[in-house]
Amino acid sequence: METLSFEYFVRTIAAILFVAALLFMVVWALKVRFKGKHTEKEGAIQVVQKTQIDTKHSVTALEYDNTKFLLASGPGGLALVEVRNPQPKKPHKFEQLLNKEIDNRGPQA
Repeated sequence: METLSFEYFVRTIAAILFVAALLFMVVWALKVRFKGKHTEKEGAIQVVQKTQIDTKHSVTALEYDNTKFLLASGPGGLALVEVRNPQPKKPHKFEQLLNKEIDNRGPQA
């Protein structure tokens, strides 16, 4: 049986520190490599949908501050278009108009 010597203790500690440093470097490299690939759900810019048109062209729907944008990318560069959702105009006093229409139909035979 080998006795515990100072040299054995130093080699063991050095091996543990080496493995810890190696693990730290791998985690750091992964963090740098994938920086910006994962966004929080509460982030300012959200990717709503991405569609690949062909091998060189794609369209991405983005949302920023409750405004939607289309981002088209291809060999010629990028194009950004703001999408405005027109709000449908509701008739004045919708419920009254609906009730009036229902009353005008009467019983169906």
